[in-house]
Amino acid sequence: MQRPEELEWAGFDKAGPRAYKKGEMRGPGWYRVQRAESDTPRLQHLLRKVVSTIRFGNFWAAPGEMCTRCKFRAPCLTDGYKPIGEDKKQLELLTRRFDFDGFNDADSI
Repeated sequence: MQRPEELEWAGFDKAGPRAYKKGEMRGPGWYRVQRAESDTPRLQHLLRKVVSTIRFGNFWAAPGEMCTRCKFRAPCLTDGYKPIGEDKKQLELLTRRFDFDGFNDADSI
């Protein structure tokens, strides 16, 4: 433990390495910080963005920190790739045969 607020929470006087036992709490959920009342509107604005993003089912990628509470435990390594070249041409030919609810999506590929 190094930070003053961690030391205060744990009741230690000096910083240094600490050994934890299984199941032992490693700190509180919230730490006391020095903020002014004028900081509140900015915090509310940032929190609204996070809450609305999560409500829409979007989550930020966190490399190395995979969620253990849901099915999305590993990053999708194919995100961001689009078909190109001959693959794109073949896919366009195949999708032109289908009507997707009245829209031909082949132009957006």
